[in-house]
Amino acid sequence: MHDDATPTGPLGPLDGGIEDVFDHLDAAACIIARLPQRADGLRDYRYLAVNKAMREMFGIEDLTGQTIRENFPDEIEDWYDDYDRVLDTGVPMRFERASGPQVKVLEMAITRLPGAPRLLIVMQNITRRHRDTEALKADAEQQRLLSRELNHRVKNLFAMILAITSQTLRRVPDKGPVDALIGRLRAMSAANDILMRKDWQAAHVIEIAETVAGEIGARERMDLSGPDVEIDAQPALSLTMVLHELGTNALKYGALTAQDGRIAVSWDRIDVDGVARLRIVWRETGGPAAVAPEQKGFGSQLVAMGVAPGSTVDLDYGETGLTVVLTAPMDALYGPR
Repeated sequence: MHDDATPTGPLGPLDGGIEDVFDHLDAAACIIARLPQRADGLRDYRYLAVNKAMREMFGIEDLTGQTIRENFPDEIEDWYDDYDRVLDTGVPMRFERASGPQVKVLEMAITRLPGAPRLLIVMQNITRRHRDTEALKADAEQQRLLSRELNHRVKNLFAMILAITSQTLRRVPDKGPVDALIGRLRAMSAANDILMRKDWQAAHVIEIAETVAGEIGARERMDLSGPDVEIDAQPALSLTMVLHELGTNALKYGALTAQDGRIAVSWDRIDVDGVARLRIVWRETGGPAAVAPEQKGFGSQLVAMGVAPGSTVDLDYGETGLTVVLTAPMDALYGPR
C-alpha cells in the first residue's frame, strides 16, 4: 500500500517527474488497463495515459479515461489477444502489425507494469519503411523474373546457334574444326546453364569440373577433388572452356585414348609470395606419353590464357601423360563477398 500523501499516476508511485518524461518520449506510448468483460462478451481496455507523440502520430486528442473500443471499434481481436497474453504471463512482446483503422504499420512493444494490471505500449510508425521494404521486394522479384526470362532466351539462343552451325557446316569435308567449334559452343552453353542457377553471378569449381566431364563423356574416368570454391561468372566461363579444351585433347591424343587412362582434376588454395591463389591441377595417367604440339592452335592459346588476369599455366609433357598446373589470384576470381 502507498501512503496517501504519495502522489500516484498511471505509472505507479511518482518519483520526481516520471510522468513528464513519459509524456515527452519521442516514441508514441500509452498505458492501458484491462476492464471487466463487457455484457456483449467483448474485451476492452481503458487508456490511463497517452503521451504527446502518440496523440500526434494518430492525430487524436488525449484519450485518457476513454476505452479502446470507444475510439477504435474496428480494431481486430488479435490486438486484445496480445494484450491479454502479456498481462497474464508477464512476458513482453515485440512485433510489427498493420493497423487497419489507422492505415499504418506499427512496430509494437508491450510490457506489463508492476502492481495493478496495466500495460505499457510503445510504438513506432514504420509505414514508410514497410512500404519501402515491400517495394524493394517487388523490385527484386521483378528482377528475378526478368533474369529467368533472359536466361531462358539465352539458352534458346545457344540451341539455335548450335543448330545453325551444324547445318551450315555439314558439307565441310574436314570435320575436325567443325567438331571443335561445336564442342566449344556446347561447353559455353553448359557454362551458361551452371551460371543461370545463380543469375549469372557465380559458380562452384566442382560444378564446372563435373559439367565438363559430362560434356566430354568421361565422368567415370575423371577423379575430381578439392574444397568448396566459388568463382565469379567470367572466370567460371573461362575455366569451363579451359577444362573442355584439355578434355577434348585427352580424347584425341591423351589419356582417354587408352582403355585404362584416367584424369585427375584437383584444386586447392595456396599462398604465393603473400598472395592467395587458386591452384588447379589436371593430371593424365595410363595413356600415351604427352607430346608438345608442333603448332599452337586456338585451343592451346585458350589454355595458355588461363582463367583470370594474373593467371599462370605450366604444362608438363611427361612420359606418363600431360600435367597442367593452372593458378590464378583469388582476388581476380571473385569480387567482395
